[in-house]
Amino acid sequence: MNKLFLLLVACGVCINSIGQRVSYSKPVSYDIHLKYAVNQKTLDSLKIPLNGFYDHMDMEGEFLSHEYWAASDFTDGPMPFMYLLTYFYMRGKDAISPYVMSIRPADKDYLAQIAYIRCDSLPMIDHVYWVLLTKDNSEVYKLKNPKDYLTRNWKRYTSGTVSYIVNPKKKFNVHEAKRMDSFNHYLAEYFHHDIIPVQYYSCGYLPDLF
Repeated sequence: MNKLFLLLVACGVCINSIGQRVSYSKPVSYDIHLKYAVNQKTLDSLKIPLNGFYDHMDMEGEFLSHEYWAASDFTDGPMPFMYLLTYFYMRGKDAISPYVMSIRPADKDYLAQIAYIRCDSLPMIDHVYWVLLTKDNSEVYKLKNPKDYLTRNWKRYTSGTVSYIVNPKKKFNVHEAKRMDSFNHYLAEYFHHDIIPVQYYSCGYLPDLF
């Protein structure tokens, strides 16, 4: 009987311990954990644009951190960094803490892996993104969308007005490509507009690009 009582008490203690909510303080953003050797001077240079980018993010719509982003990226659109911001707009700036998991060499640049950690009682990694760090003309590191680097070994095809960048693991469908080109002509004619060239990425899943 005594053994049974002690067993029940022990089970109760275990259940109570497991059931307690974990106290959680927000992780230190931008904490750098390197998988590859980077000297301290380079590391400090890499942390400047990463810290500045997130510290100057304004959730009201104004974005003040263009100075931390490579100027060449803006030729493709006004907000090449949007893929890093979408989740903040969905969850709220205070709900997610960015955490640099690793930085590794990428030719002459560096590739940073950033985890977005949900700031709940039990922290969880919600998303993981890549961002490239590259030197501009003034030898200062800037952030850059990584898609060109991540797809550098992908296959390139063109069908009329549509160009394709295709993951080597995927098969390029010529018939579908011609249909896409025909549809692009149809849209231009329907809206009485000049034909707009399209660049199409064919990937297995989004982490291939971001």
